[in-house]
Amino acid sequence: MPYVQPEGAIRTLSGTYADAIFSNDGSKLFTVSGNTLSVIDPATGATITSFTIGTQLGAIDISLDGQYLAIVEEQPAGGAGIFYRVDLSTGSVSTFNLPGTSALHDIGFLANG
Repeated sequence: MPYVQPEGAIRTLSGTYADAIFSNDGSKLFTVSGNTLSVIDPATGATITSFTIGTQLGAIDISLDGQYLAIVEEQPAGGAGIFYRVDLSTGSVSTFNLPGTSALHDIGFLANG
């Protein structure tokens, strides 16, 4: 028996994004573009909130418990690697500088957090 997609079930976001990831429960879509992290409601496509962080955001990942986002800075000042951790329950942003590294291109949480 063929499956018929419900009307409006597929939406398209337009724009230029470095990366995007769904929350663990699928209720939010996190996107990065330029120096903006946007939180989008995938059901409506509406932006719930946005954060201005750093200079040029790149790869993004969400922790297994869904509490944190980690985002790399693609154009770090001074050339050392930088990533940001966003606490999704409070909205606070922490900056982590990694001396001895160059610009980061990817990031991920390990299974143990």
